[in-house]
Amino acid sequence: MKRTFFIFLIVFCSLSVNAQTDSQAKATLDKVSAFLQKSAITTDFNVVYENAQTNEIEKKTGKLKLKGNKFFLSTGDLELFFDGKTQWTLMKELNEVSISEPTKEEMLQLNPILIVNEFGKTHHVQFDADSEKDKVNFLLNLFPKENKFDHFKVVIVVQKDTKQVKKISIRYKNGTSTIFESSNFNSTAKLTDGDFAFDEKKYPNVEINDLR
Repeated sequence: MKRTFFIFLIVFCSLSVNAQTDSQAKATLDKVSAFLQKSAITTDFNVVYENAQTNEIEKKTGKLKLKGNKFFLSTGDLELFFDGKTQWTLMKELNEVSISEPTKEEMLQLNPILIVNEFGKTHHVQFDADSEKDKVNFLLNLFPKENKFDHFKVVIVVQKDTKQVKKISIRYKNGTSTIFESSNFNSTAKLTDGDFAFDEKKYPNVEINDLR
């Protein structure tokens, strides 16, 4: 067990050192980040949660709207609104909405733009070995600069011409992974503040649970 750990540590450290020198990859990620921040985006998505130890796989599909630090997420069983400060989580089966003010760390679990922005600051970035061969996409590997993260690698796939984030894969130290994939990407959507706030009038009988 210890031997396996040290082999992994050596490989990981060597990758991190190489990543530090890859300024072009970091510049590419910065351009994608800037593009996402100034765009109003709608996209369909698939999220897959995998556990390599138990072979468990959980899949979810839904829709996502993004504009700056605001976002709306919808799946079959919930709708989540965030207006930049307040978050409303509507559980449809329970007919209940919870109101909270999430932390930055909690937002990182939900908002792909925040993942790209934050990880660009806290991770070493390098092009994947296959990135040059791929004529359509940039393949970016990100490795944490510090051990405080519970993941050891992030892979971001970006379409070269549209700057669409097509895929984000996060691999965790406990053997699990989260894979986010987008489709029907639109970066010129017409979105208003109302798209990111819960409207009680549309749900007159919903139970409100204020956690603030």
